[in-house]
Amino acid sequence: MANKIQFKRGTKANLPSLSVGEPGFCTDTKELFIGASEGNVQIVDQAQLTAHLSNGVHQVLPIPSGTAFPSNPEGKPMLFFRTDEGKLYWFSGGGA
Repeated sequence: MANKIQFKRGTKANLPSLSVGEPGFCTDTKELFIGASEGNVQIVDQAQLTAHLSNGVHQVLPIPSGTAFPSNPEGKPMLFFRTDEGKLYWFSGGGA
């Protein structure tokens, strides 16, 4: 069964304090936030994303040694957000 992922959304002025790990999208500024223990953390805005994708550069944050990451038994690529670091990681699959 497919899962539906929902984002809180609205204007930036009305963006609430997000729960840890909860996503939020600002419809007026096109910014993406994730809730963290220290508050909302901006992930990317539309200008940054457009510039990043248009020049073909892909930044991969490596998984630090000893870092716990979500179970990925199928070894498929996935994104995960470390709320303690405020960082979004790309896991390309395999074990660590």
